Amino acid sequence: MLQGSDHYIRIFTCSLSDFFHADISKAVRDRAWRTIKNTPNCVYLILTKRPENIKNMLPADWGAGYPNVWLGTSVGCKQTLSKLDSLRKVPCALRFVSCEPLLEDIASQINLDGIGWVIVGGESGPGARPMHPHWVRDIRDQCQRAGVPFFFKQWGEWRAMERWGEGDQTGHLGPPTVTLLDGCLLRRVGKHAAGRELDGRTWDEYPVRAA
Repeated sequence: MLQGSDHYIRIFTCSLSDFFHADISKAVRDRAWRTIKNTPNCVYLILTKRPENIKNMLPADWGAGYPNVWLGTSVGCKQTLSKLDSLRKVPCALRFVSCEPLLEDIASQINLDGIGWVIVGGESGPGARPMHPHWVRDIRDQCQRAGVPFFFKQWGEWRAMERWGEGDQTGHLGPPTVTLLDGCLLRRVGKHAAGRELDGRTWDEYPVRAA
């Protein structure tokens, strides 16, 4: 749950599941839609990996979209960019994209038309893959040119050596692991040590809720 401005609360829905998965019963989804409609001071962020399912799972009175629902999809590599086309077909108050984990350079191919918010983050966990800083910067720069709010969530397990020298130690991770990715030397330091600063600051931009 994320506290918003203008006297409303943002609620990230189904963070460990998928609201538009076919295995969720219509009865359960209908109850959820009723709750969402009856709590207009809450903004519900619904992220799905299956945007192609959304149209057939909306409530009958959806119309142009409930004003307190933001719909998003996950896009972390070139293979999944087509999900944005499916999302754009759905009328809603705001569409967002989560590039987390960001697994390759997609900035030159991502189309932000109709997108009102972009979230970017690196991968975490035992098998986490590294993320090149330029991949993040290029998406951020594209967001700035397009006037789209940009939120940088985390670097994940890896951090570029531009911030972490050979003498840095993380203790619990054991011997340091270093890799070379597209000419950038990255070191596995753990997500807490890697942090979420990009170019000396955090990026916590949010969309403004329409009245």
